[in-house]
Amino acid sequence: MNRHNIVSTAPGFLALGILIGGCGLALLLFQQPNTPEFTLSLCSAGMGLALTLGAAILIRRGARNQSHS
Repeated sequence: MNRHNIVSTAPGFLALGILIGGCGLALLLFQQPNTPEFTLSLCSAGMGLALTLGAAILIRRGARNQSHS
């Protein structure tokens, strides 16, 4: 896959990560601790954070590589 294609889709993944992570964090406020729902919301928030960080790294690398070209 072309590197440009990966970097050009990264903002969409960034927005998706913010949505997933934000919803997971919001649901944590309404769930009782030590329940399956709480655990699922915590996992969702973690996945959203990982997706957001990964997309941000791709965007930064793409911008840095583009400025050196």
